[in-house]
Amino acid sequence: DKIVSEGFEVNTPGKTNSSNARSYNGAQPSEGMIFENANDAMTFYNTYGRNVGFGTCVISSKWKDGECIFRHLGCWRNGKSRRKAEAKNHRDSPKIGCNASVKVKVDKSSGKHVFCELIIEHNHDLNPGGAKHFRSHRKICTPQKREIKNMRRSGFEERWDQILKNYEECNDNEWMKSLYESRLKWAPVFLKDTFFAGMSSSQRSESIHHFFDGFVQSKTTLGEFIDKYSVALYSRYDAENEADVKTMETAPFL
Repeated sequence: DKIVSEGFEVNTPGKTNSSNARSYNGAQPSEGMIFENANDAMTFYNTYGRNVGFGTCVISSKWKDGECIFRHLGCWRNGKSRRKAEAKNHRDSPKIGCNASVKVKVDKSSGKHVFCELIIEHNHDLNPGGAKHFRSHRKICTPQKREIKNMRRSGFEERWDQILKNYEECNDNEWMKSLYESRLKWAPVFLKDTFFAGMSSSQRSESIHHFFDGFVQSKTTLGEFIDKYSVALYSRYDAENEADVKTMETAPFL
C-alpha cells in the first residue's frame, strides 16, 4: 500500500472523454490508496477531478467524536434532479445520475483513511479545459493568496534594481529614468489602494466602454493599455468558455 500525502502534483491533460479517464498523464485514484486524514483524501480526489475534467462533491459522510470516519466522494453530476413541477423558477441542474465515485473509510488497525469501492467511468464527456469553472474548483489556493497579500512596494524596487543590473545599458537611458519616476502612475503595486471610478464618458460606442470595463481607467498609460487589451480579450474568451461549460454541464427543465 502507498501512503499519499499533501504536495502531490497532477499534470493537466488535453481534451478527454469518459472512456479514457483512466489513462490521463498524472496521478489517478486506485483502491487501497492510503491517506493521513479525510481532508487529504478529498484534496487528492478533487485535484484528480480538476485535471481530468469533472467537478467533485461529497455525496455522504459520517462523523464520530468530531472526526470524519467515512466519506463518499463522487462526480458532481451524481444523483437525479429533484424538481417540482409547481416551482416558479426552475434552475438548470447538472445531475444526470453519474456513478463515478470513491468511498473513503478508516482502517481500524492503522487509523489511516483508505480508498475503496472506486468507480472510474463517467456517463458523460469530461471537460479539462473548463474544469476551473466547476464549483468545487473555483478556489484560490493558499500560496496564491499569500502571493497576492504579500505584494509590496519593496518588491517592485528590488525587481527594478535587478533589471538595471541585468541590463546595464539601461542605467543611463532617459526613457527608463522617466518610467521609474512615473512609477506611481502605472505600477499596480502603487495603485492597489487607489479608487478609480472608471473611464470618463465620451462619444465612443458604449460597446467599447463595456468591453474594457474593469480593465482600463482614465489614467491608464499607453504601455499598460496594450497589456490590458490582451487581458480583456482573454477575459471575454474565458467568459464564453464558462458559458459553454454551463450549457454542457446542466440540463434545462422541460
